[in-house]
Amino acid sequence: MRSDLSRPGFSENREPPSAAASPSRRGFVLVEKIILCICLVVNGLVILASSRNGSESARAEKLKQVLDRVRPRIEAYFKDHHRYPNREYFALQMTCKTDQEGRVVAGGRLGPYLRAIPANPMDGQRRVGASQTGSGGWFYDPQKGRFASNDPTVRWKDYPTRGL
Repeated sequence: MRSDLSRPGFSENREPPSAAASPSRRGFVLVEKIILCICLVVNGLVILASSRNGSESARAEKLKQVLDRVRPRIEAYFKDHHRYPNREYFALQMTCKTDQEGRVVAGGRLGPYLRAIPANPMDGQRRVGASQTGSGGWFYDPQKGRFASNDPTVRWKDYPTRGL
């Protein structure tokens, strides 16, 4: 008898290492690897989709907060000046001191109503536009004091405003 057979775990009936890696066993391992890869890809897609939905709802919530902050300030301007800010000078009239006529003056008694025009959470733009083109930024209507997102993904009925 050989000396290595006396070590624990060795016996004469043990198969050689080449027999353990038979072609049928290698094929089964390959199938397992493919299934594992498919499961990982599916899990990754589910996580990616849920994170996108989460960030979209977070932006929508932030949009509501911004609108709830800006719209009362537009109404405060209306109360002080008896008219809404002019469309062309909206940013200046809302962020600087003004006189009773709405002119931006250093020694104005009224305002400022906002520190800065907030970025639209849906697209990051601060631009205030005159038409509802869906080109981003904000839409402002000085006739009704309507201030809303000008993002094409936002439905107007979800964010009601004065004059709608």
